[in-house]
Amino acid sequence: MTVFHISGGDARLVSARLTDLVAELIGDGDRGSLFESHDLADTGADDKASVVSTAVMGVQTESLFGDKRVVVLRNIDEATVDQLRSLVDYLATPSDANHLIVTSLGKLAKSTTDALKKAGATVFSTSPPSKKADLHDWFADKFTEAGLKIDARSEEHTSELQSQFRISYAVFCLK
Repeated sequence: MTVFHISGGDARLVSARLTDLVAELIGDGDRGSLFESHDLADTGADDKASVVSTAVMGVQTESLFGDKRVVVLRNIDEATVDQLRSLVDYLATPSDANHLIVTSLGKLAKSTTDALKKAGATVFSTSPPSKKADLHDWFADKFTEAGLKIDARSEEHTSELQSQFRISYAVFCLK
């Protein structure tokens, strides 16, 4: 059983982490036959429970064309507790046949958070840390991931950039 939860306040960072994880899980497999994706942000209120049930059915169905299927359920924070009932039920006894990835941009209901924790979900938070020292390391990691090498002189200016980023990020998240 493999369950992943990618969370954060910036949809672009969540999407980038999701893209990397899906590529890692599918590997050389055929994306068309191994990948299934559902987005609750694009779903009307009356259809959310049905979309969640479809995703749960997908993750419970073994792949005919490869090792494991990858089923993505985006924006689970957009659904109510009742609409996520089939997901929470699934997480009580998850299948080890496939991978399930859920994403959220906002706070989840306690029942959903508890179900993910009980299922042993691997959690990826894409939000930058709030402590200044941790933020420096976060930026350093992001520069490295992007293939950028920062010289000592430029690194002196990153603290100013970090402060501006922290303010911009806070304002963005409040909108």
